[in-house]
This record gives sequence, C-alpha cells and structure tokens, in this order.
Amino acid sequence: MSLTQKFLQVEEELNDLFQERRTAIRGIILATLSRTNILFLGSAGIAKSALTNQWNARISGGRYFSWLLTKFSSPEEILGPPSLTGLKEGKYLRVTKNKLPESTTAFLDEIFKANSSILNSLLTVLNERVFYNDGQPFPLDDLVTIAGASNEIPDSDDGLDAFFDRFLLKYYLKPIQEAAHFRKMLLSTSMEAPPKFTVTIEEILEAQKSVTEVKIPEVVINMVIKLRDKLRQDGVSVTDRTFKVALRVLKAETWLNGRTEATTEDMEVFKHICWYKPDQEKTVHSIILQLISPEKNKIMTLYEECQETAKSVFKAKEAGKKQNALVEANKKIKDARVQIGKLKNDMEAKKQDTKEVEKMDSELEKLTIQMASEVLGVNIAALQKD
Repeated sequence: MSLTQKFLQVEEELNDLFQERRTAIRGIILATLSRTNILFLGSAGIAKSALTNQWNARISGGRYFSWLLTKFSSPEEILGPPSLTGLKEGKYLRVTKNKLPESTTAFLDEIFKANSSILNSLLTVLNERVFYNDGQPFPLDDLVTIAGASNEIPDSDDGLDAFFDRFLLKYYLKPIQEAAHFRKMLLSTSMEAPPKFTVTIEEILEAQKSVTEVKIPEVVINMVIKLRDKLRQDGVSVTDRTFKVALRVLKAETWLNGRTEATTEDMEVFKHICWYKPDQEKTVHSIILQLISPEKNKIMTLYEECQETAKSVFKAKEAGKKQNALVEANKKIKDARVQIGKLKNDMEAKKQDTKEVEKMDSELEKLTIQMASEVLGVNIAALQKD
C-alpha cells in the first residue's frame, strides 16, 4: 500500500464516522500535509472538536495539545508557566512540557474569545512556527498543524485581521441536512471504537517531503494570477502571503489525488482559502470554477436552482398548490438533469473529475422522490425498496 493510500484510508474511515463532513475532513488532512493551519467555523454541537480529536487519534506517535480558550485564559495555559529556577536567575523561561510548543498537532477551541496577550503570543507560532522564550526564538519544527474553532469570525474592527489570516484553510460547518445522515449519526457507536487505520508521525513527515516535491506547472501559476485578478475585480481581497502559502495546499491536494504535477482542476481547493466571511464562499467558488471548469460552474448553478424550485413544493400548504408546484419542479429538474448530463460529457472529454457531478445528479433524483412523497403523503423510497 502506498503512503497516499494510507492517508486516503484514514480519510475514508473518518467519512464513515462523520456525516456531511467530507470537505472538512479532507481539509484537516491537507493542513497536516502542507504544515498550514485550519479553522472550523459554526455553531456549537456540530462536531468541530470531535472531528479534530478523531483525526489526531489516528496519528500514532504524535503529541496532541488541546485547549478551550476564554477571555480569561492566560499565555501560561498555552505556552507553559514561568520556570521558578529561571526567575531566580533573572530569566523569564517557560516550562513547555505538555504545552503547545512541544506538541506535533494542536487544537484551540473558541480561539477568537482569547484576549490580546494570547493572540499576540500565537502570531509567530501560527505563521513562522517560532516560539519566543525569554526573548529568544525557538523553531517549532515538530509542530505540524494547528486547528482552531470558533462559533463566529471576528468583526473587521476587532483588529484580528492578521490573526485570522494565519488560518489558511477555512470551513464553515452546518448542522446535518439530510434525514438519512442524521439518523445514521444518532444510531452510530463508532466514536467509541478504537481507530481501524492510523498514520505515524514519521509517515506524516515523509508525506510532507513528498508533497514539497510536487510540481506546479506554468499553466497553473498563470491561472492563480488570473484568479487573484478576478477576485480583486469582484471585491474579494486575498493577501499575497495567503496565495504563497496556498501553493503548499495545492501541492497537498495534488498528492492526495495521486499525481506528482498539479493541474488547474486541483485549484478548486482554493474555495476554502480565498474568503474572509462565510457569505463570500459561494462567490469565490463560482469565480474559481469559471476559470478552471465553466461546465462544472454551470452544473452547480443548475443544481442550486433546482434546490430552490423544490422548496416551493415543501412550502405549499394546499393540495392543489402542492401538485402544481410538483409539476413545475419536476419539469425543472428533468430539464436540468439533461443539461447536467451533456455538461458532464464535456467534462469527461476534458478528463476532468466528475464524481461530485454524479453525486449532485443522484441528489436531484432523490429530491424528485422526496417531492412526490411530500405531495402524495407516501414514502415512495420505501415502496421502491419493497
């Protein structure tokens, strides 16, 4: 089994464990492989900390540091208390045992609730992987990645822009949407079981070395430049540092996709990097797809339009209005699926990955059944199984 396959094996196990968290799971693996930081946003109770804990439970030989931050937290809790011996010698040295500076991976929950003394202390740790102890810089070569979590992002006038920018990969997590997935989550006992698959910290370091060797051809660099210009035109500001570090994530995505040279298709991962507020994510994703896969961008638009049309069926109260809405929605989805099929063929002709498109098409088929069940008052999916 190749090293890439080992990581994909762990990824698939986590996908079985968590419902509707596929992109976030890929994200934390990408952050680890690229030595970058990742931020999970969303309300309480949507598995931000559980996901991070389960990933770290599958790293053998690592040192995991996890802490919940509040406005009363002090740097000592994260970086270690001062050494009494050092104080006697007139030095302010921290005892870092079992603290973040000696960890290989870390998770900081409710990170934006921390006070300025902690946030300022973490700036160089997050970006340069450098920890200042008694004014002397100590490189944190063992620190692979830091994951942060928050219920909200900081306001622009909070002065936390530089700190927020240190979290390259950003994922806004929502509650589980599909009833079948929610049911699976309720009945699952997998969280209590030991991991089936793991990777060692040595394998992570070996994988990181392989990731650095991935080539980025000129055509991809030119597309990144076009992306920056297009984002600027649409009022989305992305720092130069973000684009520079994003290339490491691009290499990691390419490596996980089993290639040694990046393609423009791998750039879709930038949708998790180039936004500041969650409501920008859809715009950023559309801009990226316009550049790298106009066909997929059209498919995404058709899919979202069908989802919106279906809402009229579920919202209608009267039987007659429900039936009329169903007829209209069915026609809309049928026509859309025909167009999606043609666009999918165009993508295949360009040798682009269509797995996500196939998933969207399958979901539209399920949506048709759900709408009919709503109008007729019968579980058609259950009848089909019988």
